[in-house]
Amino acid sequence: MSRAKEMLENLLKLDSYILRLVERRDRLNASRLSSPQLSDMKVLGGKRKQQDDIYVEYLTTKQEIEVKAAEAMRKQRELQNMIDRLSFDSGEILSMVYIDKMTVWQVCDRYSCSTRTYYRKINQAYDELDDLICHDLA
Repeated sequence: MSRAKEMLENLLKLDSYILRLVERRDRLNASRLSSPQLSDMKVLGGKRKQQDDIYVEYLTTKQEIEVKAAEAMRKQRELQNMIDRLSFDSGEILSMVYIDKMTVWQVCDRYSCSTRTYYRKINQAYDELDDLICHDLA
C-alpha cells in the first residue's frame, strides 16, 4: 500500500477513534452523575475514601481521554492540511472520499463522470499525495 493510501486510511480511522473517545467520556460522565460526589473530609477513610478514590480515578481517566482525543484531532487536521496542499482536483476528490466520506457513485454524480474517470482521478490524486509525502520527508 502506498504511503498516501495508508495516510488516508488512517484519516478514516481517526474519525471513528475520536467518536469512540467522546462516547467513552460521555459514559464516564453519566456514571459519575449517578455516583456520590467527592467528600470534603478525605481523612475519614472507609466508604468515603473509596468514593474519593473513584472520583480521582474518574478525573484521571477523563483527562487521559481528552488528551487522546485532542491528539487524534490534531493528527486529523494535519492530514487534512496535507490534502489541502494538493492541486484543486486532487484535493477535491480526496476530500470528498476521505473527509466527506462520499461513495464512488456520489463522487461520480458530483463530477458528472464515469467510474473509470473517477478511478483515473483518484489514482492521480494518490500519486500527487505520494509525491508530496516524499517531498516532505526529504
